[in-house]
Amino acid sequence: MIGVDEKNLFKQKFIDRVRHARYSAGKTQEEIADAMGIKQDQYKHWETERVIPQHLIVKFCLACQVDLVWLLTGKGHMKSIEAAEIQRVLDNAPPWKRAKIVNFVKFLDRELDDKQ
Repeated sequence: MIGVDEKNLFKQKFIDRVRHARYSAGKTQEEIADAMGIKQDQYKHWETERVIPQHLIVKFCLACQVDLVWLLTGKGHMKSIEAAEIQRVLDNAPPWKRAKIVNFVKFLDRELDDKQ
């Protein structure tokens, strides 16, 4: 059984990784909140005292381009390989194709939201 001290340590380390991920992404709290579809006032607590709700963790990882395993455990690489690959494709795509890719990803995101 996990003790109270262990739970508090896990919680604080998780919150620290959330804050670090956003800083590393070079984004503001408001930008991350917008990407997650929530208000900044709600998001700000996740960098100081609360843990991100489970149903929003993947959205946070995508918004900050961080690896889910790293966020949850602190192990492995912080930057998501998938996000890096998507960014590489976007960077190398002509503008007309870039817009289509972004629209497709937004469509997939909406579809996933509808199924949850």
